[in-house]
Amino acid sequence: MTPIVDRFLKYVSFDTQSQPGAACFPSTEKQKVLGAYLVEEMKGIGIADAEMDEFGYVTGTVPSNVDFDVPVFGFISHMDTSPDVSGANVRPRIVRYEGGDLPLESGAVLELSNFPFLERYRGQELIVTDGRTLLGADDKAGIAEIMAACEKIIGSDMPHGKICIGFTPDEEIGMGAEKKPPLQAAVQYAEQLAERLQGYRVAFVHGKLKPKEKDEVIYSTCRLCSLHQQTSFTAALKRKRQN
Repeated sequence: MTPIVDRFLKYVSFDTQSQPGAACFPSTEKQKVLGAYLVEEMKGIGIADAEMDEFGYVTGTVPSNVDFDVPVFGFISHMDTSPDVSGANVRPRIVRYEGGDLPLESGAVLELSNFPFLERYRGQELIVTDGRTLLGADDKAGIAEIMAACEKIIGSDMPHGKICIGFTPDEEIGMGAEKKPPLQAAVQYAEQLAERLQGYRVAFVHGKLKPKEKDEVIYSTCRLCSLHQQTSFTAALKRKRQN
């Protein structure tokens, strides 16, 4: 299996900024470059029907491996990054945070006085940019979670229902479902996985490090979604068997 952090670091190497006011969809063709890469990766882990349509929506399914009905689950994430800050030539680093201010390579500093919650992560590893670009954790971390979860599920004997995957363009400019509401008709339950990676905190920086800007945060960790999914599927299977 490909380590989840390696996946994430690969995805952030793609510049996928969306562009408000564009006359085309997706708003930038470069989003489809990542989309094409994801299709090939999905096929490589066993998602045979993976495809990208003319609008840049990437979809695929993991078929059920049980012979009775269980809910269809959907996992959604988006490929584009904010148009406010460059997403080109991202230089991520994994650093161990030992407390205090956190300097970045550009000379910018995440000051503890502005980001007091950093203290919670003393002794842990953070993924940060060099301070010149955004990181792209919103929402390439979600893509990495979904891909890692699907690879684990496909490669195991975990009983599960059908899983639908959808990666969308142009979410950052409010147009993510403009051409195709992702998975809307296909699933009973869906979850958009956000900027978190198991075992890591993901930090990304916008502009002048004003602490109240929505994207200037350190996200707390969550369990890898495959483990969450295993719990959900097991619960669904137990309900079915009890009924």
